[in-house]
Order: sequence, then structure tokens, then C-alpha cells
Amino acid sequence: MSTDINLLETEIFETGLLEFADAGDGQEWTISATGDFRIQPDQLAVLQTGKFPYNETKQILEADIALSNLELPVIGDDKLVAKVKAIIPEKMHSTLISIPPEILDNAQQMGINFFNLANNHIKDFIADGVEETIKHLDDFGIPWCGAGKNNTEAATFSMIDIGDFSIAIGGYAQNEAIAAGTDEAGANIIEPIRMLREVAALKSDSEIDFIVVTIHDGYEYSSVPRLEMFVLCRQLIDAGADLIIGNHPHVPHGFELYNGKPIFYSLGNFYFNMPKAHSGPFGHWTERSFVPKLTFRGDKLAKLEIIPIVMDENLFVHRAADAERLEILELLKYRSNLLNSTDIDLENSEFVKAHVFDVIMTAIYDAGTRNDTEFLDYFLAKQLKKDPYLKCFKDISRLTYRNSCSI
Repeated sequence: MSTDINLLETEIFETGLLEFADAGDGQEWTISATGDFRIQPDQLAVLQTGKFPYNETKQILEADIALSNLELPVIGDDKLVAKVKAIIPEKMHSTLISIPPEILDNAQQMGINFFNLANNHIKDFIADGVEETIKHLDDFGIPWCGAGKNNTEAATFSMIDIGDFSIAIGGYAQNEAIAAGTDEAGANIIEPIRMLREVAALKSDSEIDFIVVTIHDGYEYSSVPRLEMFVLCRQLIDAGADLIIGNHPHVPHGFELYNGKPIFYSLGNFYFNMPKAHSGPFGHWTERSFVPKLTFRGDKLAKLEIIPIVMDENLFVHRAADAERLEILELLKYRSNLLNSTDIDLENSEFVKAHVFDVIMTAIYDAGTRNDTEFLDYFLAKQLKKDPYLKCFKDISRLTYRNSCSI
């Protein structure tokens, strides 16, 4: 597999902009996308003050489709909250976060007009919460994808028409006890063979002109996508997808144009105030990311704009400026370079080394926060069994990593 446009040979990581003069004269339309949207109580208080800079975020996201990942349910029923808290351990109550329906108005003021629901938190308030979330989105007129009242609805792509041009948008997520069932609401989960078949079927539909796939997958705080997902994203493009948008790691990954089609492996966070203690040494990048804004003419990419963003100490989202903007673009360049290999060499690939490093460092950090060195050995032994890419580094023992890091 190879890419026909090497972004590293363009100026996009310096200017943030790439234009294509040969895009043709089809229907012009735009799409922007953000990372995770998850409102913590302190953010909720900020939004309720009315001081959030909505005009700036609206300008950043301004597009025919401004897609974001809604990583929490929308709950307006106190009885449902009480019901869920009664059936889960009390120590987990602090992780149960939802937003009241009126915050969807704030999301629209930010410029968001489409939500992906395929993620690991959409079912935090059980199947009832998924159904209520969908109801409120429908009430606000916000289209969505990636979840449903059953697995058939969850797997159904949402259709957006711009003039005579028809765009299908669907979402998939890692199955962390969130799957929709035949008679149970939930998310559409990642199943590679089914995904490839569904995209190929959409591609053969003469009434569909463009296919967007959102994927919620990966190691949190990682620098590269999981190797399996890297391969699957390219396979989805081969099957007929035109644009892939990834989330879940909470930090930005690199991106590429594979056969001329954009793949964004992780957009990081958009509006998600993560406690520093939770994100540890990676926390710096949970508040900094980017918004891609793409202009198409028909199904041909005409312009790609990368807008670096930051969330400041006031929990406001802004365009990154000056040195911070350049630092974000430099990180994107470095991480995009890791994706640029046309052949994954298990012995030498920098991509594979970064993947292994992510796994090891996540284990070390988790062991440190738990003050549990035995956990590290357990975690890595488990990963070695299920992750074939770790086995290529036979000279790196778990003990070596444990002794070389402070935990």
C-alpha cells in the first residue's frame, strides 16, 4: 500500500494549509471535525456563565458539516440517574457524567451541528441513557450516527444532502460493554469484516456520493494508532470510504492522505477538561489539538486546513497562536511521519517502536498511579500474549523497562 500524496513534502505543517488546483468543478461543500466533547462539572459552570467565546469556536468550525464526538450521554431524567447509581458500585459514581439537554444549545453555539455517538461513554447510563440521548438530539435537530435503539439502527449511516450531493456518515467504537443488541440500545462496535462489507455496499449505492467513517479506538495518550487500526483505516479507504475521522486517545495523532483520501487517526480533545493526575505525563497534550477543515468539490479534496487549538486555564477554546501553534504543527509533522512508511517492518519500523513505547509507558504510568509494580508485569505479560507486534522486541524485557523507569 502506498500514498500518492506525501504530506511531508508539502507546506501544510508550516502554513496549516494545503490547496489542490486540480479538484475539478463538482458540488463544493465543507466539513470540519473535532476531538472529544465531554463536559465536566467545571466546564458546565463556565458554559452557564455565558462567557465562553462562542464566536471564535463557531468561526473555527464553520462548515456545512461540523462533526464532533459526544462522549457522554444527554440526560434530563433524575430518575434515570438514581436508577443507574443504584446498580453500580458507589466508588464509580464520580465517573458518571452526563449533560442536561440544554447544553446541546451551547454545543450548537460553538458551531457543532453533527455528533458521533460511537464511543466508550455513550452507555454510561445504560441503554436508557442512549435512547434519551438520541431523543434529545432529535429534539434539537442535531443529526447523529454510531448508536441506536438496536444494533440495526446503530449501524445505519446518517445521510446529509448538500444540494444534489449525498454524504453518508457512520461511526464505530471499540466494544467496552457498549454494544447495541437486537433489542437493546447501544453503540455500533468495531468489527472489521462487517465494516468493510458495509462500506463497500455503500460505495456501490448510486445514490450515495461520499462516505465518512468515524472510529473511536486506540490506546489513551498514545502517539500512533494501534497497528491493526492503521491497517483497517487504509482498508476502509480501499473499500470505498472517502474520509476517516478517529478519536479516543485524547491526544492528537498524525494524519495522512492515503490514495488521496484523508485519514485523521486521532483529533485529541476538543472540549474535555481532563484532570492532570489522570493524564499524567501526557496531560500537556490533552488540552492542545487541532481541527481539520476540508473543502471538497464533489468527492475531490480541494483544500485542507489544519487549525491548531488550545483550551486555556479559563476552560475557553481558542485558536493556538504563535509558538504554541508552531509546536502543535511540529508534533503533527512528527507523528504524521511515523505513518509514512509504505511497509511496516516489524524489526525496524519507527511506527512499531512508537506503538510498543505507548503500550509500555501506559503500563508504567498505570502501575505508578496504583503504586503496584506487580501490575506492570501482569499488564505487559497480558499484552505480549495478544499483541503480536510486541513480540518482535524480544531483547526488551519487562524487568528492563520496570527498572529503567521510576514508578
